Amino acid sequence: METKQPVVFICHTSEDKSTFVIPFAKQLSEKGIKVSVEPWELAHGESLIEKIFTEGIKSADAFIVILSEFSVRKTWVTEELRPGLVKRITTHSKLIPVVIDDCEVPDALKSLPVVTIRDLNYSDREITNIATMLYGGQMPGPAAPAATDGPEKSMDEPSRMIKGLSKEDMLVLKISCEASVEKERRFINTSDIIPELDAKGISSAVLNKSLLNLDEMGYLKAGRVLGSPNIEFFNTTARGYEAYAQAYTDDFDGLVRKVLAAVVEEGLFTNDDLSTFFDLPIPVVNYIIDILVERNYVKLGKAAGGAVLIKEVTKDGKRAVQG
Repeated sequence: METKQPVVFICHTSEDKSTFVIPFAKQLSEKGIKVSVEPWELAHGESLIEKIFTEGIKSADAFIVILSEFSVRKTWVTEELRPGLVKRITTHSKLIPVVIDDCEVPDALKSLPVVTIRDLNYSDREITNIATMLYGGQMPGPAAPAATDGPEKSMDEPSRMIKGLSKEDMLVLKISCEASVEKERRFINTSDIIPELDAKGISSAVLNKSLLNLDEMGYLKAGRVLGSPNIEFFNTTARGYEAYAQAYTDDFDGLVRKVLAAVVEEGLFTNDDLSTFFDLPIPVVNYIIDILVERNYVKLGKAAGGAVLIKEVTKDGKRAVQG
């Protein structure tokens, strides 16, 4: 018999979101649990009890309340979590307090199974215990995680050829894209990839020809030094990364759909949040966000430094998530 996937809402305050809640949610999702984060970030003056009984009680198997030095001072903890209301909640679903620092557990929650997690890097036992509670006391066999890791570095042979590209072109594209992720920049000096290509039998003349073809097809943007016949540097593009990932990695389109779903359903609007949730390198997340922009699924807002902020999900993007 197939085990039902538990649905859990994580009630938390904004101060704990990036440092604990998002990586915690990812670890739960790896146990096959469907986790909702964003709608349960409680702002000042917002009622936890109202949200539970109007938005969550019918669809959640459990509510996890994150207790920290920040949250225990909020009114939704100090005033709302009274014994009578806690009992009312637990008649409909599970309620699991998770303590993440030296805060005091509210009296109304002390009768519940309190889980303490001080460091997510050493929390396998606690995460497993929570998952076991959510599954009703017995964990299922290994399950496909709700959130997946990104494409691993691939083999030289593609799963399919890209129209208009030779095998040499595809190898140059592959090595260029992987170099951009490793170096965390899209600007690539041609000299950066020559040693690896030379070891695979790609001469300088063949490399230059491939770069010209890739530039013409929009898979990279080539640059030249004045007076030189060769391409001395170039920038990889989202179009090029998408073509590479579709040819060399497993179900890249599925990963793009999952990232879009996380934006819509979990409210993960920054590249940093998405990188943490999916355990993906920031450059890969940035490529995926650019692909979503090119598909007119999202629009970007202004952000400081290297941050990328998704400002809006378009109607096309919402339709894509709904199937």
